[in-house]
Amino acid sequence: MSLKMDLLERGLLMFFKDYQLDALKALWNSPEGMNSRQVWEAVGATRISRASIINFLEEAAENELLDKHEITG
Repeated sequence: MSLKMDLLERGLLMFFKDYQLDALKALWNSPEGMNSRQVWEAVGATRISRASIINFLEEAAENELLDKHEITG
């Protein structure tokens, strides 16, 4: 994940898109963690594609911003 700084924004919005920040907030407020579907629903399923959420979560885990735990179905 390459972080770009938007100097027109403040706080974390300088580094993250609004839906990405909402995804992080949903995860921070969940004591037991969430799967990608739950994050997508928390952000707003009609607002952003599930693929965008999955890609963001994968990149965040690769860059050690998030811990990842996979469960096979």
